[in-house]
Amino acid sequence: MFCNVKKFRFVGLATFFSSFFVLALNGEEQAFFESKIRPVLAQKCYECHSAQANKTKGGLRLDHISLIKKGGDTGSAIESIDGLEPLLLEVLSHENPDLEMPPKEKLPVSVIDDFKRWIEDGAYWPEEPIPVLGSSVSRSSFNLEKRRNEHWCWQPIVKPPPPSVANIERVRKPLDAFVQNNLAGKGILPSLPADRRTWMRRVYFDLIGLPPSPVEILAFLDDSGPDAFNKVVDKLLASPHFGEKWARHWMDLVRYAETCGHEFDYPLEHPHEYRDYLIRAFNDDLPYDQLLIEHVAGDLLTKPRLNAEKKFNESIIGTGFWFFHEAVHAPTDPKQDNADRIENQLDVFGKTFLGLTIGCARCHDHKFDAISDKDYYSLAAYMQGSTRQEYPLDIDQKHEEATREISKSARKLLSDLRSDAPLGLGAFKPSDYLKSANELLSGGGKTPSTLPGSKEVESLAADRGLNPEVLLEWCRNLSGKAKLGEWNRKFTKESKEWKDRIDQNLKFVENTRELALFSSPSLPDGWKVSGHSFPEVKTEFLSPKPFFFISSPDRFGATVLPNRFSGNLRSPLYVLEEDRIYLRLKAEKVFVRLVLDNFHMAKFNSLLFRGTLHKNVSTKGQLSWLSISGLNKYKGHKGYLEITGKGNSFVEIEQVRTGSIGAPGPNEFHSLRALLAKGTGPEDTLGSNLDEVFAEFFTGFKSGKFSQEQADLLNWLEQKKLIDWGDGLSAIVEFRKKAQEIEKALPPERYATTMGRGTDYDGYVYVRGSHRKEGDKVTGRSLTALGAQEGDRLALAKSLVAKDNPLVSRVMANRIWHYMFGRGIVPTTDDFGPMGQVPDNPELLDWLAGDFVENDWSVKRMIREIALSYTYRQSSKTNPTNSLSKIAELDPNNAGLYRMPVRRITSEAIRDSLLAHSGRLDRKMFGPSIAVHRTAFMTGRGGRGSGPSDGGGRRSIYGSVYRNFLSPFMLAFDQPAPFGTKGRRTVSNVPAQSLALLNDPFVVDQCNLWGKKIHQLSASNEEKISKMHEQAFGSLPEAEKIDRFVAFMTRQSSLRGKMDEQVWGDLAHVFVNSKNFIYLK
Repeated sequence: MFCNVKKFRFVGLATFFSSFFVLALNGEEQAFFESKIRPVLAQKCYECHSAQANKTKGGLRLDHISLIKKGGDTGSAIESIDGLEPLLLEVLSHENPDLEMPPKEKLPVSVIDDFKRWIEDGAYWPEEPIPVLGSSVSRSSFNLEKRRNEHWCWQPIVKPPPPSVANIERVRKPLDAFVQNNLAGKGILPSLPADRRTWMRRVYFDLIGLPPSPVEILAFLDDSGPDAFNKVVDKLLASPHFGEKWARHWMDLVRYAETCGHEFDYPLEHPHEYRDYLIRAFNDDLPYDQLLIEHVAGDLLTKPRLNAEKKFNESIIGTGFWFFHEAVHAPTDPKQDNADRIENQLDVFGKTFLGLTIGCARCHDHKFDAISDKDYYSLAAYMQGSTRQEYPLDIDQKHEEATREISKSARKLLSDLRSDAPLGLGAFKPSDYLKSANELLSGGGKTPSTLPGSKEVESLAADRGLNPEVLLEWCRNLSGKAKLGEWNRKFTKESKEWKDRIDQNLKFVENTRELALFSSPSLPDGWKVSGHSFPEVKTEFLSPKPFFFISSPDRFGATVLPNRFSGNLRSPLYVLEEDRIYLRLKAEKVFVRLVLDNFHMAKFNSLLFRGTLHKNVSTKGQLSWLSISGLNKYKGHKGYLEITGKGNSFVEIEQVRTGSIGAPGPNEFHSLRALLAKGTGPEDTLGSNLDEVFAEFFTGFKSGKFSQEQADLLNWLEQKKLIDWGDGLSAIVEFRKKAQEIEKALPPERYATTMGRGTDYDGYVYVRGSHRKEGDKVTGRSLTALGAQEGDRLALAKSLVAKDNPLVSRVMANRIWHYMFGRGIVPTTDDFGPMGQVPDNPELLDWLAGDFVENDWSVKRMIREIALSYTYRQSSKTNPTNSLSKIAELDPNNAGLYRMPVRRITSEAIRDSLLAHSGRLDRKMFGPSIAVHRTAFMTGRGGRGSGPSDGGGRRSIYGSVYRNFLSPFMLAFDQPAPFGTKGRRTVSNVPAQSLALLNDPFVVDQCNLWGKKIHQLSASNEEKISKMHEQAFGSLPEAEKIDRFVAFMTRQSSLRGKMDEQVWGDLAHVFVNSKNFIYLK
C-alpha cells in the first residue's frame, strides 16, 4: 500500500542510494575523525610518530592513513591479524608493558573507545597528501586568503533577477523560475501539480507536524476561490503548532537535551525554558537576525526583548543553547575537559549559524577550509570569558514591581526618621535605658522571665518617659549573675578577648591579599550582577529585615527584597595563586561557589573541586568570614566566584581576600567598633559613650554621611531591639508589615540557564590542541575570512548578521529549503566548506538568501513563498513525457526537483499523528517536560522515574530528552542523539521500524483507542472505513479497497467472535503499518 510512484531504472536507484549514503557517512565520519581522532594523534603521538618528529620511533608514522596501515617495525597499526586486537588498540590500552602509548600516561577509556569505533568503522581519513618527512607545520603553507577566494561559500551574495522561462504557468513564485530554468537546461520537465488532498497532507505535516482532519480537508476541497491555497498556508503559519514543529528542527541543531549524559546522566537545569523560548520565537516570526543575536549574546543586550504577555526577558534565554553539551562529573584533567566542552560549543555554533566545521581547527589550521587555529582560539576566548548562570525570569515583572514599591516606602520612611524628635531618632538616649535597666536589675535581681508586664518596669518607664517594651529588652540583655558583666566584657578596652580579636584581624589582613572591596558606590572592577535583587550602583536604603535595618556604606547586598533574593553576583576571572579564598559577608541560604575551568558539575558530585561549593550559607545575622579552602592543588587554574540566591535568600558582602591562613571566627566585636573606639569603664562612662556614638550617627544619618562602624552599631542595637524609635515606631512596623506582605505574595521564581557576561579574556593558541602548550596570544574576534572584527560577543553577533556576511543568510535559507523538500540546495546543510557539497542551484540559493534579508529575515515569509510555489505543489510522480534514462544520467538524485520527493515524516510526527487519531492528543503548550517512558530494558545509572507510555498525550516536543535514556521509539525513526549539530537527519528504512509499529505498546494502545472512537460512530462500516482512511492518509479509499478492508474485518470478527471495538483497533493497526501512513507523497 505504498504510494504509486514511477520507478527509476535500477541504475538510477543504485546511483541515488549509493551517493546518498556515501554523502551521509562521509559527513559524519569526517566530523568524528576531526573532533575525536586527529586531535588525540596530534597531541599525543605526532611528537614521535609524524613527519615533524626528529626521529620516527619504531618506524611508525601516524600522520596519514596509508602510513598507519603500512605500520612500523611491528607491522600494521590498525589491521587485525589472526583475529588479534589491532596493534594501535593494544598499545593504547597499555596491556603490553613493552608497548605502551603514550608512554607516560594511559589515555582515558572513552578516548580508547573512540579509536576502537574509528577502526571498526573503516578508519576514515580525508583525502590529503602524505606529509613530507622532516616537514614542520608552516603557516606559509596555509594560505587563508587563497582558500577564501577560491571557495564559493565565502563569495558575496549577489541576488540575481529571476530568469525568464518558457512555461510561465509553472511560475507561481520567483523561486519557481530558477527551478524551471535549471530543469530546462537539462531538458527535463517538472511534474504535474499534485491533487489537493496530497498537497494538503504535505503542507500540514511540513508546517505544523500534524495531519489535517477530514473536516479541514473537506473545507479546502469546497473552497474554489483563487486564494484557497493561500488561506490554508496562512492558517498553518498562524497556528501555535507551527512553532512546535519548527522549534524541533532547531533543537536538532543545538543538540537539545535535558541531561548531561556520561555515567550518571545528571540533569541540566531548566532546559524546557529554552525549548519554550524557541516555540514562541518561531510562532512570533522573530526575525532570524534577532534570533541569532539572542543566541550568541542575548545577555549583553541593553534593551532585551520582553515577552509580550509576561514581560520577562526573552532575549537572554537564547544563550542557553551554548550549554546543551555533555558534561563529565569528574574529569581527570579539568582543563582538557574545559577545552573539549568549548570545542563542542564552537562546533555547534559554527555548523548551526555558518555551516562551517570550526572545530576542525582546534589542533592546527583547518585542513581544507579558510579557518586558522588562531581563528578557533579567538572564538574560544569568548567561551573562556563568559559564565553560565541560572537567570531569574521575573514573570510579569512581579519582583521588579515589588522592589520599586518597597523602595518607595523605604525612601519615605527614611526621610521621616531623619527628621527631628519626636518623629525621628533625635530624642533617643541609650544611657537612659542603660541606667534604668541596671537600677531595675540591681534593685531586685530579677530575671527576664519575671519582668514582662511587671509594674516596676512600667512605672519606671512612665516616670522617665521611656518606652516600657524597649526598657524590657535592655533588662533582658543586661540580666544575669554579673548584671553588667557581659557588657563590661564586651565594652572594656582592656579586655583580653578584645585585644586578641584586634591582633587576630590585623594578622589576617597582613597575611592575606585583597581581591575585592565593596566600599565604593559601584561594584569592584570586573564584578557583575544579574537578576533583579542586586543594584549595579549602591543606594542608601532601609531594609525591612529585622536584624538588618540600614544599608552598610562599605558593603554591597541584596537589601531591597532581603527574604526573596534571586540572582547572581559574580567576580572576574582569577588565577589561583593561594590555598584559600575568603569572603566576608552576612548571608542566609545562599550558594557560594568558586567555578574553576568553567566546571559546573560540582553541585552534583564533589569528586572534583571538593570544597569549592558552599550550599545554604547562613551566618545568623553576623558578619562572618567564609573560607573556600583546599585550593593548593588547583593553583594556576582560572576561576570566578559566584554568589547565588534562589528566592528565599539574603546576602551582604564586604570584601574578598586570598591567602593561606585560617580566617578569624565570627564575633560581635566588629559591630561594636564605633563604641569600643571610645574606650569604656563604669556604667556612666559606658552610657555617655553610647549617647555620644549614637548622636554622631544621627548627625550623619540626617545628612546621609554615616560611617560603616555607625551603621553596624545601629543594626546591632536594632537586632537586639534596644532602640526607641519614638513616634517613628508605628511607621517602621507598618513598613515591615507591608514589605512582608509584598514578599509573601510574590510567585515562585522561574529560572533559565543562560550565558552571563564574564571577564574580557585574552586567550592563547593551544599548540596541537594541548592546553599544556600555550602559543600565540589571541583576543576575541570573528573569523579572519569574515573580517576578523574584534569586540565582545554582541559585536561578534552583529558582525554575523551584517549584510556583507556571505554565510548566515545562505545557511538558514538552505535549511528552510531542506526542511520543505527533504534536501537542501546545498545537501550538506551543516558544511558549506570544501568537504561539503556545492549548491545544486547556486543562483536560486543566492536569490533566496538575498530575499530573506530584504524581507526582514522572516522565516515564515520564506516558508510561505515555498509552500505556495509550483515547485512545492508538484506531484511526486515523474512527468510521463520525461526520459527516464536522461533523468538517471543527469539528475539521479532529483536535485533539480523535477518532481516532489517522497519523504518520510519525522519520528515526532509519527507519534503525534497516532495521538491525534486516537483522541489522546493534549494540545497544551509549554511547561516542564514529561518524563520518558522507561521499559524494563532501559537500565543503568542516572535513571529517573518513568513517565506514562503515551507521555500524557502531549506532543513529542514536550517529551524529556535524557541522553542515557532516549526513547526507543523515537530513535527507531531517526530522532538524532543529542551530541552535535544535526541539520540533516538520517532517514533509514530498517526492520526495527516495522517491529516498532507492530509491537510497541504505545502504538497498540493508540490503535485500540482509535478503533474504539470509530466503533462508537453512528455510521455504516463502509463509512467508518472511509473516515479512518481519510484520517490516516488524507484520501478516500476506492471501492475495491473498502471491500478488502471489510473482508479483513470479517475474518477478525470470526476470530474474536464479534465485530467489536477491538476489530476496529486491528484495522487501525493495519493503517498505521502502511507506508502511506509515515510517508508524504
